[in-house]
Amino acid sequence: MLKRFPESTDTVDDRGWMYFKTHQLRQGEEVLLDGIHRLGLSRSLAMTLGTVYSGMNQYDRSRQYYQKAIDEALGAQDRTFAAIAYYNLALLEHNFYQYNSALRSTEDSIAMEDRPSGHLARGELFESRMDFDSAWQEYQQAYAKDDDLVMAFAHVLNREARALSQAGATVIQIDEPYLAGYPEQVPLAVKAFNAVFDGVDHEKTVCAVHV
Repeated sequence: MLKRFPESTDTVDDRGWMYFKTHQLRQGEEVLLDGIHRLGLSRSLAMTLGTVYSGMNQYDRSRQYYQKAIDEALGAQDRTFAAIAYYNLALLEHNFYQYNSALRSTEDSIAMEDRPSGHLARGELFESRMDFDSAWQEYQQAYAKDDDLVMAFAHVLNREARALSQAGATVIQIDEPYLAGYPEQVPLAVKAFNAVFDGVDHEKTVCAVHV
């Protein structure tokens, strides 16, 4: 796909993400840096490159590109993207034991958009400090936004579904036996499934659900 659409930021971003998911981090770094050189810096390329550097345990470079993604998102008034980027930055800082910085990043993420992931990250930070009461409160706030949490996962899976389709997958199937016992969740599930498969090339990839 990159050969067919070399000027597409989305194609470059998806290839870099696919390399990250398959632990080919050097290849991911090369593809993303080349894309930034040719097409210019975008918040999506910056954030994916930050994630690649996080996987390479390069804290300074990862933080640098996450911050570039945040700055670009704020400049475009894309609060949702900024919230996700702050969340990713918090995970990086937590992994490198920068607890105070990580906590501030979760606060910034929630300030941009009150998403379940920000509260989950805060809960993990409080739990690591053995502040179990505060951790429980954060987890409860996250679970209270259950629909948002489901859709957040769906949007993450959508990126992988599109990358799989571009890589040549002929069938992508979601197994969700949970629904057999909880039919009242079907409307939310349908909404989530549609989000997962959004943008997939349905002419060459069959999208299926098994309950």
